[in-house]
Amino acid sequence: MIEDDPNDAELAARTLGRDGFSVSWERVEQLSQIRLALESRQWDVILSDHSIPGFKSADVIELLGSLGSQVPLIIVSGAIGEEEVVDLLHRGAASYVDKKSLSRLAPMVDRVLAQTRLRRENLAAHRELELVRAAVDCANDLICVLEMRANAAPAIVYVNDAGERLTGYTPEELMERGLEGLQGPDTDRAALEQLTSSMARGEAATVELLLYHKSGTKHWVETVIRPLGGSANRFVSVSRDITERKYIQEHMAFLALHDPLTRLANRALLEERLEAELAHARRYNEHVALLVIDLDGFKRINDTLGHAFGDAVLRELAQRLRASVREIDTVARIGGDEFVVVIGSARAAARVERAAQRIVAAAREPIQGPDGTCNISVSIGISRYPDDGENLEALFSRADAALYSMKAAGKNGFRFYDPSSLDR
Repeated sequence: MIEDDPNDAELAARTLGRDGFSVSWERVEQLSQIRLALESRQWDVILSDHSIPGFKSADVIELLGSLGSQVPLIIVSGAIGEEEVVDLLHRGAASYVDKKSLSRLAPMVDRVLAQTRLRRENLAAHRELELVRAAVDCANDLICVLEMRANAAPAIVYVNDAGERLTGYTPEELMERGLEGLQGPDTDRAALEQLTSSMARGEAATVELLLYHKSGTKHWVETVIRPLGGSANRFVSVSRDITERKYIQEHMAFLALHDPLTRLANRALLEERLEAELAHARRYNEHVALLVIDLDGFKRINDTLGHAFGDAVLRELAQRLRASVREIDTVARIGGDEFVVVIGSARAAARVERAAQRIVAAAREPIQGPDGTCNISVSIGISRYPDDGENLEALFSRADAALYSMKAAGKNGFRFYDPSSLDR
């Protein structure tokens, strides 16, 4: 209490106590004492007379401002005009009570304390929000607040700074374009439908989406949405760039079914496709041809020209095999220098023979080596479903038999399986 009359201070304290407050108070009557009192304790409220010998309440307000004090000041005076009250309230006083009406003091203190608590809570919430905003803007993930709107796509009502780094669009452009502005022809519509359906039900969801950068490049994101607390139609969306992860996943999936050197199908994918061709042939009374291809003299190439050139030969042969058959035919590498071709709908033996001829001729084309050109050739053994076998194992066995017969006859050519000419 800033009061030069001890009786007035005592009366104010008794009034507050009588009206339900537990009051611990201190009276001061000099500006220097005010400073010391503020430094000594944490006060809830300051009650100040307007006119004290040597200073006035306006001086108290100025002092509080210079000290950065947030303690609310209520002026309690009986000698102050209305215009002065208005001026003091503008300067920063919390309220005013006439000494002749001290019955109003307790309700006024109660109201001022409630306002102070609310202001402090709002300030703390604002500071916390600023911290969260700073953290969100420092995040590498694209963070948005989405708002559901009737008969329209969800709108973006907030986006963090990472939005421009990941999409190329400024926050203003993103909010104007919305989610649809980040989509393109390869974006999965089913994933988008899952996202919007979950939001319509007020549920969380996680989807992987292919989005488009402002430059036109594509990138994968994993998007997680969660309902925003306290709102029925707002959601927070966090999108993390997973382009590299998707590439690794796709690469690993490719390697699981393909030969890493030649990029052709490996044995696992070959058997899967051959079984599918056989199932189709059984259903539609069709034929399937299996060509087992061996590179003649490959060990000599490795031993004389080196393994690096040997790998180059295998890659070149893989390309020639691929170019010699139809796109729908399967070409695989199943061993060091062993390749396989599966030809579906192979009822006409002549068509299979022409494919084998193209392969043999393509293999004979010279390959440029470190010391000039290198000539290679292939031997091919051919079996056909259903004439030579009705399952994968039988067809491989008969094609291998035909291959060995071709190699025994001089290599550099092809043979169909012929049980009458083979020693079984």
